[in-house]
Amino acid sequence: MEVIVKPGFLIMLAASVFSLGIDVTLAVILAMALHELGHALAVFAFGGKIDTLRMTLGGLSMEPSFAKLPSYGQEMLCVAAGPAASILSGVLFAFLAKRYDGLYLLSGVNLSLGVFNLIPVSGFDGGRLFSLFLERALGPAAAVPFVLGADFIAAAFLLYLGVVLFWRSGRNYALLLSLLYPAGLAVSKTCDSRRILAKTLFHALPDRFP
Repeated sequence: MEVIVKPGFLIMLAASVFSLGIDVTLAVILAMALHELGHALAVFAFGGKIDTLRMTLGGLSMEPSFAKLPSYGQEMLCVAAGPAASILSGVLFAFLAKRYDGLYLLSGVNLSLGVFNLIPVSGFDGGRLFSLFLERALGPAAAVPFVLGADFIAAAFLLYLGVVLFWRSGRNYALLLSLLYPAGLAVSKTCDSRRILAKTLFHALPDRFP
């Protein structure tokens, strides 16, 4: 497995330490690792493997590969496994925190990461689930306008939310980056509809099943 570390990942960590402190930053790193572990276990369960682990401004992400193109249902389970792992970890840490108060932080970070990743914007688990659902229901080509529309709406909302929360939180740069990244990602996806269309058509191959 190839591991790629981008400068943006280091910038994100530095902003997090500066704004939130080392303890929260370490909790975020652990939460991201557990999140990706959820994805990986689901990929392995369906006979896939992890080719690349990327560390970017948006956190951790993996690029899996399969010997046989997975069905829509299988891919949706692989995508949903990340947020599920985060939410389950958050619940588990909350239960254990009854004896160890320090685990409340891990609980909150994991729950926040799980819910945050369900935002329906391209590049996030929620966006991929939304895209897969529409592709399965309407067909790859017909789903593209809806995916692009959702990205545009999400980008506008996240840009607004990022500026408002940044100002009201005492200029929390880590919070600003965490919201501007998916907003920028949504904008780039919206402006590159041809690439999205090519990606969705890839899932329209004859051996793609529900």
